[in-house]
Amino acid sequence: MDELVTIFCRLCKENKIEPQDDIVKKIQTQCNSNIDDGILDLSNHTLNFETCTILGRVLAHDLAVQSLLLNDCMLDEVCLKELLMKLSQNTIIKTLDLRGNNIRQHGAESLGQFLKKNNSIEVLLLEWNSLGVWEASFGLFCEGLLSNSSLKTQDLRNNQIDHSGAMNFLMHSDTTNISAV
Repeated sequence: MDELVTIFCRLCKENKIEPQDDIVKKIQTQCNSNIDDGILDLSNHTLNFETCTILGRVLAHDLAVQSLLLNDCMLDEVCLKELLMKLSQNTIIKTLDLRGNNIRQHGAESLGQFLKKNNSIEVLLLEWNSLGVWEASFGLFCEGLLSNSSLKTQDLRNNQIDHSGAMNFLMHSDTTNISAV
């Protein structure tokens, strides 16, 4: 995972972006911990658009990261879209934790597109978002679920999913292969 810091800082410099110091320190700390567990945990760090862009580009390279934890990072819809667009190319990450980011309409649509393109993600944690508020966007998310063959576990608790949204979810999910927490 040492390569992650190097590539992140290099891409920031090439794009004339000032890297977020707390993110660089967090990545360096994880790399220096001598525990190569494949987890990149940036939870509880506010990620700006530039950081999401560079992070997405870095993670598109299929580095040693198997679990990406971005819970409570205050990701806005544009940041999430940018990040997911790049992550859709990744074949190594198996767990994506996006709990508590208040993902709403466009984020649900971006997640649906991500799920259609990425066939390596196995665990998707989305608790404490707002995916179910916009029925049409939640439907696009559910279409992504249907087309994804790798997803095994997802957590959709506390997403303001009403009865109609639940029916949409059931119609678009192969419940024999997916364990909803």
